[in-house]
Amino acid sequence: MNENTLHRSKNALDLKASRQLNRRDRPGDEYMSTNALLEDGAERVDEDANSSEDHHEVTVDLISKLQESSYTIAHILALAAMLVVIWWINTLGGLSWKRGQAKLVFNWHPLLMVASFCFMTVASLSFRFSFLQQRLDRGRLKVVHGSAWLVAALCAVVALLAVFRSHNDAKSGFVANMYSFHSWIGAAVILLYALQFFVGLFSFAFPPRFVTPEIKATALLFHVFAGPLIYVLTATTILLGIQEKEGFIGCAYKVESADLFPFLNIGKIPLPCLVGHILGFLVFSTAITTSFALHNFGSRYEQRRVN
Repeated sequence: MNENTLHRSKNALDLKASRQLNRRDRPGDEYMSTNALLEDGAERVDEDANSSEDHHEVTVDLISKLQESSYTIAHILALAAMLVVIWWINTLGGLSWKRGQAKLVFNWHPLLMVASFCFMTVASLSFRFSFLQQRLDRGRLKVVHGSAWLVAALCAVVALLAVFRSHNDAKSGFVANMYSFHSWIGAAVILLYALQFFVGLFSFAFPPRFVTPEIKATALLFHVFAGPLIYVLTATTILLGIQEKEGFIGCAYKVESADLFPFLNIGKIPLPCLVGHILGFLVFSTAITTSFALHNFGSRYEQRRVN
């Protein structure tokens, strides 16, 4: 290694050492750079938080408006279901309570069960329907809620009596009772309904000296859970009943080749079956809109935001 090379290496080392000393003598520059980064990061966090909060408010407002619309739509669909079931019963021959007319006596069953479902819709939405909340205090809302459930229960009882009366009619011929899956599910739902009704009556209608606040609070948790569940189970049972009735009617039409485009042959389906299909879709849609209107999105949405 020659003398010039050694000299250049020495100068490079001296320059590096000088820069390191200058950095040690001026620590504020490092701190200023670090503080600037921290401040920039904090500003970004604040911006993200504000953006998240704005998004949350928009989402909650949108869901609230959709639920408010669902309250109204559910009532309209329930009323439509009531009108269509009357139409359906008319296509099935009408109503009767006379011996020897078992089929017409049985027709009370679907009519009153759908009526019960409609009153359950009103009962379920009574505490969430702003039209009622703006005009009635909580005590009167409880009366509306309980009265609608009571009317629904009375309709269901008469509907059950119609089934047993029609099946046990000697003039029309005896028919077995409680043999179908629909009847088994229906019996289970009625038991749950009765339990829910009496627990609600005991917990919220009796004076405080009989029911402590602790018992009321516990009962309310189960009551709020069981109500929508029983409502959906009732809708499911009605759909099973419609399917069973259509099976007795016979909805299939005759074909002489592969039925590749069945929707083009809807007109060949017997009218009672078509009306039954419409009724089923209305019950199905009412259950969906009511469930959406009742669901508490708020607490679950907040938990997800926190987590």
